[in-house]
Amino acid sequence: YNLARLHLRRSEYPQAVELLRQADKILPNTPDILLNLGTALHEGQISMPEARATYLAAVAAAPESPLAYNNLGNLSSGMGRHEEAVGYYEKALELDPEYFDTLYNYAGTLLELRRFTDAAAAYDRALKLSPCDLDVRNGLITALSSSGNFAEAMGLAMETADLYPDR
Repeated sequence: YNLARLHLRRSEYPQAVELLRQADKILPNTPDILLNLGTALHEGQISMPEARATYLAAVAAAPESPLAYNNLGNLSSGMGRHEEAVGYYEKALELDPEYFDTLYNYAGTLLELRRFTDAAAAYDRALKLSPCDLDVRNGLITALSSSGNFAEAMGLAMETADLYPDR
């Protein structure tokens, strides 16, 4: 398992998948193994259907894991299934309302769906957790201006320019 995680960190996905499949045979339905296997299959572009099935198995093994739902959201969003992704992100946020990665992913997906007010609210929540995150700030500026809140978007843009004068 540890060697598989090393391969995963090195983006050596086929090797990680092989070792994680072996680990899953030895310790079936272990949430960490399933989550890492799903990630290797997904990020390595090896098999999206198998990645989805593996993430769903991780959810079944650990229904309290926001990470499993976040990963399902990422997979769904990457496949253009944005509404489905929103549902997974919302479930992850039910489990952990301050899960930064999910808030960021959720906001971006809402932006893709042109749900600008909802996206702005999600980015705002993420910004409260990570006030200096430039990507979150830029996403919030986009969502605010797209929803017609130009003054608020401009204020945040000016504040961001002061924080990051080189950008």
